[in-house]
Amino acid sequence: GDKRHINEYQIYGLTKIGFVWDVSEHLWNQNMELLLKYYTEFGDFQVPKEEHGKLWRFIAKVRTAYRRKQDGQVQQELNEDRIAQLNKLNFEWVGKHPSGRNKTKPTSDSVRYEPMVKVLAEFKEEHGHLKVHSLANDWKRKKAKPSKAEYRALPKFVSFLRNQHDLWREGKPSSLDDEKVRDLTELGLEWKKPASEPRTTNRINPKRRKVVEKTIHALPGNDVKFEMHDPKLLF
Repeated sequence: GDKRHINEYQIYGLTKIGFVWDVSEHLWNQNMELLLKYYTEFGDFQVPKEEHGKLWRFIAKVRTAYRRKQDGQVQQELNEDRIAQLNKLNFEWVGKHPSGRNKTKPTSDSVRYEPMVKVLAEFKEEHGHLKVHSLANDWKRKKAKPSKAEYRALPKFVSFLRNQHDLWREGKPSSLDDEKVRDLTELGLEWKKPASEPRTTNRINPKRRKVVEKTIHALPGNDVKFEMHDPKLLF
């Protein structure tokens, strides 16, 4: 509802008779009441679709929104306050089959993080760096071949880590925590700079270098050796 065009007495009267001002929040609270009631009675979140269709759909929608949020997609219906509410219930963000197997697709972190970090460390030990994307271009063009087949998955994994690091840095739900970020940083993984941080470069344009060098040496009486250590001179 829109309160901008009515006075406080009208607002009070409508609220008194149960008028819903925020439909989204109202529906969320209704579903949370159903979830809390079910959890209190059964002690889990394995809601049968046939008997509790509305609650089952709510849980499925929440889990999908959370998974997308972890992937960096905007999910306005699942904000931080609502995530906190569910976490207080020890809500299971990944569903399970009655057999105990995962019902929804597990996140890349839960399935692949530990083994892939091990592969990343092996790559670092072999090559002395973690510039996996530069080598991946050579692999695609068949200019080189990775010594281990597992290395081919590293570019995608490193991109995943950097996206999750952005979420972690912004205080949003992320597959990374403080300990993982510290371990990856110590391993030598370079993170993306925040959008607010000005980007600098040490790359020198060879053509621009020649132009500036000729100009300086052409100045009358110039006998100073030209040093190109400061890239600011070139731009």
